[in-house]
Amino acid sequence: SKDLYGTKRTKNIKNARQIAMYLMNEELGLSTVRIGTEFSKDHTTIMHGVKVIKTALKNDFRLREQITELREKIYSN
Repeated sequence: SKDLYGTKRTKNIKNARQIAMYLMNEELGLSTVRIGTEFSKDHTTIMHGVKVIKTALKNDFRLREQITELREKIYSN
């Protein structure tokens, strides 16, 4: 989990970080400024990350499945 808050840019870490940003924005309704504070990143970086995931969701069925699974795990507890 410390990798999510870090600065690594490897694809799997960056993708997981962007998904977390997306879910924090969509599910929790947190502002990009607030999410940026949590990740120690500028709010424009958060905006970009959320946009990347929203765009990818239009065509990436695997990503849709992953996010659906994450939502189920979040709300099943």
